[in-house]
Amino acid sequence: EAVCQALKSCHPDLEPHLKWPNDLMLTRGKVGGLLLENPQSPPWRILVGLGLNLLPPDPERLPAGSRPTSLAQESGTPPDPERLLAELIKAFLQVVPRLLERRPADWPQALLPLLQPAPGSPIRFHPAGRAEHIEGLFTGLSPDGGLLLLQEGEESPVCHYAGDLLDHSL
Repeated sequence: EAVCQALKSCHPDLEPHLKWPNDLMLTRGKVGGLLLENPQSPPWRILVGLGLNLLPPDPERLPAGSRPTSLAQESGTPPDPERLLAELIKAFLQVVPRLLERRPADWPQALLPLLQPAPGSPIRFHPAGRAEHIEGLFTGLSPDGGLLLLQEGEESPVCHYAGDLLDHSL
């Protein structure tokens, strides 16, 4: 939520959203990623890692099939890194107290409004370690952040912790 807020503050015409599990997306593709680490021992804390493409990536260094974009490409102007950092800090200072009011198990549900596809959407998903993709209905996130996918003919959704959303415009 904080990263999307900061990007919107700096670039009001952009529509950032999250793609499960940790991709930050804009219209043309992936602009960055988030990693959250929760060491399960005192002192309790969450470590946040954020990577953002401010400028276009070198096309010769891109893996085949990747669709990265940058803030400069999407907004049409070079980003101001100092302003973006200030907006990120401001947004995190607003979001973190709201998160701390909730139980950690409720945090994934707080992300649902920022996710695309929205719960109830049909998706094509490639689970890690499987050769073929599967299709089904994205029903939400588990308390620990897993993607819940209900396949045709199943009574309840299956939780997936690793994989790639291939298509959510079925």
